Amino acid sequence: MISPLIPLTATAASQPCSLYAHSASPIPIRTQFHHSKPVYLQNRLYGQIRYGADTWLCGLCHDAVHETIDWLLGEGREPNPLPGRKTRALAETTVAWYREASA
Repeated sequence: MISPLIPLTATAASQPCSLYAHSASPIPIRTQFHHSKPVYLQNRLYGQIRYGADTWLCGLCHDAVHETIDWLLGEGREPNPLPGRKTRALAETTVAWYREASA
């Protein structure tokens, strides 16, 4: 069994970033399999991981989503610059899930 804590990666050619089509340089060469219900939030709620990774993101988008989630939860700094609408929408969906599940 693969540990859910070890990020799964793929070539960007086989699993492109789900948020943005990167056509300008630098073009990502690797993507990461992201948990839209992050492991650390699942562990807070359930004490275990119930949901696996489900979205391929380039490293830039992956970092931006997590930075935005932390900020929206009041647990991190405001991203500077602010992320694009697709990144923010993914983060907002995660925060809505987390708040609903913890209510």
